[in-house]
Amino acid sequence: MKKGLIIGIAIPTVIALTFGIMTWSSYNSLVRAEKSVELASSDILTALTARNSTLTNILSAVDAYLDHESDLYEMITDARTQYFDAIESATTQDLVEADALTSLALTNLFAFAVSEDNPDPQAADLILSYMATIETQEYIIKNAREDYNEAANAYNTDIVLFPKILFAKMFGFEEVPMWKMTSGEDIVIVFPEQDA
Repeated sequence: MKKGLIIGIAIPTVIALTFGIMTWSSYNSLVRAEKSVELASSDILTALTARNSTLTNILSAVDAYLDHESDLYEMITDARTQYFDAIESATTQDLVEADALTSLALTNLFAFAVSEDNPDPQAADLILSYMATIETQEYIIKNAREDYNEAANAYNTDIVLFPKILFAKMFGFEEVPMWKMTSGEDIVIVFPEQDA
């Protein structure tokens, strides 16, 4: 009788202990993956903030030179406004859209700066000096986007694999969006019209 009682207690104990260890291990693994995504997202935000600061400097430095290029100026200020709105909303989708608009504005700005039709070489020099800074920042942002997508992909995969899917649903872990940018061929470069 004692043997049956010991087995009757041991089996549920082993099952409960195994479930507890699986829960603990899976939960900690999911938290680590989620924190990796948050860190990667923070790195993108830091890089986008640095780029936005440089855009502010560009606008201040070339404001007087770009009076005749109001469309370009408006595009840059719209990109900055969308960036601040995205920061306020704190959604990844808004940040992705603001990032894409800023990239387009920078492409147009760079095209203007190197254009032979640019009537003001001094403005071009100022823009190009800031563009060198932007180029470095764009490389950092590109790497941060890739790191985020790797972390997001690993996390999204983790929460749908068995048995972690059970614990992900139990503890409310949800899929995070990937950081998608439009491809280069989708971006339309708008060259500012030159005064005749």
